[in-house]
Amino acid sequence: MGGSGSLVTANNARITAFATQTVNNTAAIPLTTNNLINGTAITHVPGSTDIMLSPNQTYFATYELQAFIPSGWSGKCANGVKWSTSWRDK
Repeated sequence: MGGSGSLVTANNARITAFATQTVNNTAAIPLTTNNLINGTAITHVPGSTDIMLSPNQTYFATYELQAFIPSGWSGKCANGVKWSTSWRDK
């Protein structure tokens, strides 16, 4: 902690994509909206798939995902893991 407080509160971001997107298997997801970016350790260009993080920092990241699986889909992910309708990642 320094004079400006801990880095966890000085550098934080919420970057989202609210619109429905079709994304190819194993493709990165473009994030369209920088809802909030505080500090200088995190940068993102709206529409980019990359979030840039300054080196020599500790980061905590969370994500949320909602997926639509079309009928007739094979039920397997790119890595061969079978998709289960009871699977949920939070």
